Amino acid sequence: PNIDLYMDQVTTFMDKHLETTRRYSEDKLLTKTMIYNYTKNSLIKMLEQNGFKVIKIKYNGVYNGLTGSIQILVNSRKTGNLTSSQGMIISSKVACILGTYISKIANLLGRGDCIEIIAKKIIQ
Repeated sequence: PNIDLYMDQVTTFMDKHLETTRRYSEDKLLTKTMIYNYTKNSLIKMLEQNGFKVIKIKYNGVYNGLTGSIQILVNSRKTGNLTSSQGMIISSKVACILGTYISKIANLLGRGDCIEIIAKKIIQ
């Protein structure tokens, strides 16, 4: 929404509304640092505004991100204190191989979960 909020208001609002997704009572669901995520376009704009020219954009998604996300979803539906590094999906060789190929395809399609931007400072 197009509304002005202070950072503390945003984090408090999200903590209140996402309370049921918390794994451990001490977990923070959203921190001030998490709010400052960037999109490809906002990173390019920020670089250009600071005198850089974008040379190359590369996506570097890996299977861990994909299979880890699926494992977290599965674990959240179970009782117990499992993390994304525990469970049958993350430890399955088949899931890891399949996840690797899916991640490579996502990278080729420009949809990987990590963006690498190579830029050069323009000297005037």
